[in-house]
Amino acid sequence: YQIDGSANLPAIENNLLFSSKNHVFGNVSSPYSLGKQLFENCISKGKLAQAYILNAPGGMGKKTVLRYILSLMLCDTHTSCGTCLSCKSIEAGAHPDVVNLMREEDRATLGVAAIRDIKNEVYTRPVMADYKAVIVHEAHLATTEAQNAMLKMIEEPPEKVVFFLLCDTLAPILPTIISRSVVLNIRPLPN
Repeated sequence: YQIDGSANLPAIENNLLFSSKNHVFGNVSSPYSLGKQLFENCISKGKLAQAYILNAPGGMGKKTVLRYILSLMLCDTHTSCGTCLSCKSIEAGAHPDVVNLMREEDRATLGVAAIRDIKNEVYTRPVMADYKAVIVHEAHLATTEAQNAMLKMIEEPPEKVVFFLLCDTLAPILPTIISRSVVLNIRPLPN
């Protein structure tokens, strides 16, 4: 996967590359990857952004890239070791410090009530890891009201909470959310 960082990343970090080699999750890695290095450095220095937008059409690997980032961020050693309880919990999709926000299947949009429902969970300290991750699936389907509620949390995030917005397109995302996030545009590697 190739990830192009947004303009709010330094120039050297604008071409992030995760290649498909054998990693603990089998999908995303590269020991020489600038993307891996970027997140490792941010985590070790405690300088993660308050929000990341993973932008790509459906089926391009947003969740795979996110799972890899989470494994670095929440791993006991911040190395994505694959053996600690945090890594195993991420792989199983059951980490207590990962909050998933999804629209209800019978709804066309993600409404403001869903955002308000997770507010208490967002403001509690991490249980197992150093950080807590809030994942907003299909963020491009969030209503304007829902996005404004998200924006309030992103602007004043609790300590050690990082938001990840997964979207198929940036067009419906409020410019104020985009301006407060690091946008990672994911696309296939060229042949």
